[in-house]
Amino acid sequence: MTVDQMLNELAQRLEDTNANEFSSQMKLDALNNGQDRLVTMVDNQYLTELETLDQYNDESCTPILWKGVFNLSDLTQPILNGSIGVMAVKIHGGKYMNRIDLSGVKEFDSTMVEADISDPYYIVFSDKIEVIPATTVFTIPIDVYYQKKPTALASGGNCDLNAGLHHLVIGLAESYCWSNSEEQARSLGAEKVVFDQIAVINSKN
Repeated sequence: MTVDQMLNELAQRLEDTNANEFSSQMKLDALNNGQDRLVTMVDNQYLTELETLDQYNDESCTPILWKGVFNLSDLTQPILNGSIGVMAVKIHGGKYMNRIDLSGVKEFDSTMVEADISDPYYIVFSDKIEVIPATTVFTIPIDVYYQKKPTALASGGNCDLNAGLHHLVIGLAESYCWSNSEEQARSLGAEKVVFDQIAVINSKN
């Protein structure tokens, strides 16, 4: 669906096709609220449309690990769910880096050990990609695979998400609108329908 089609369906669910109760801007805000909520609840396998690659560019010399560190804020698109959104990191022209959890850092905790760039390890912590253990190599060109935040919905535009998720966005938007008009029973009812559907699709993982 286009965003305008999503707005029309939302208006029908709210029995407000003439925008007497809910303004067009409020409906759009509600859809964006629904989209933001949904991407934190569904399994990543349903968010493949958000997968993005920032590949090293010779002209801009980005992205690079500077002294073994790369800030996620330097990605070309805002990342979804912080560190969870990082899918893979690859040495440009080389091999994929091995991701480890923070609990595994102790195995490399030694000032006498330097990172092996031919078989590198990394963590994602505090919105940074960091080579483990530390490296004296100043610049390491990398390719970063990640999930971006979906583009904000706007009239005349399209939704980044898989078309199969659009009705869930609309359902959460409906719940949001009913809640703002103090129709709590209808709000909870619309929300429950969406939550039940999310539970079903996530169970298929």
